[in-house]
Amino acid sequence: MVSDLLIRGTNEWNRKRVEDTLPALAPAIFLIQPSRLRVVLTAY
Repeated sequence: MVSDLLIRGTNEWNRKRVEDTLPALAPAIFLIQPSRLRVVLTAY
């Protein structure tokens, strides 16, 4: 899940986890700015 790649409570990327998990996509992922709002998405 994307939330596993964020530092809890800060909504900043956990750079080490992203680079370890998705090394080829890490540069593109770091271009995405995580939301500063607390938004909860649910699956139906």
